Amino acid sequence: MVKFTILDVASNEKIDDSMTYMYDNGKSFAIKSKALKAMNPVEGDIARLIKVSDNEFELELIRKNVKEYEIWESFCRYTMKNSKRKFGIM
Repeated sequence: MVKFTILDVASNEKIDDSMTYMYDNGKSFAIKSKALKAMNPVEGDIARLIKVSDNEFELELIRKNVKEYEIWESFCRYTMKNSKRKFGIM
């Protein structure tokens, strides 16, 4: 079981979501969260995933209209295969 905390940077709303599932298929991670879906992220918003411990993660939702967006967008340099979506590693 994974403990997941979601922070919406725009509203500074923090949600502890015990119903979040994170899947590792060996090539990538997928996150399934009703709380994150309810926040209505849009294409281009940045999801910053932070590993706190082996089973504890934080996800910061950085929306396009916040000042932090430009800073974090500079880290997203790599394009996903067959997609316009980008990712970055720091």
